[in-house]
Amino acid sequence: MRYFSKVNVKELHATPKAYLFEIGEVEVWIPKSLCKNYNGYSAYIWTKVLKENLKKSTVGSTSLQLGITLDLNQQQLKEMITLCHPDKHMNSIMANKITSILLDKKK
Repeated sequence: MRYFSKVNVKELHATPKAYLFEIGEVEVWIPKSLCKNYNGYSAYIWTKVLKENLKKSTVGSTSLQLGITLDLNQQQLKEMITLCHPDKHMNSIMANKITSILLDKKK
């Protein structure tokens, strides 16, 4: 486990392949394949990916403001989530924010 760091996390959302965790005040997507021993409040996350994703998520996050009003049906939401998912956009801040907003609208 020396390549993994134990991190206290809050799970915000999960897909079949990844978790959206809140770590401190930062939201990051972490692939499930790189999480070990996740128990609902902490996980061992591959250190290299953790550092990279935290860095990507914090760059410019204070200046990023999104105000979006959506009136979409469930199929349209699903398609938009597929188009802007962070896995397709190198885990960018914008992709994380938009995907999070869309997932909240899907509920």
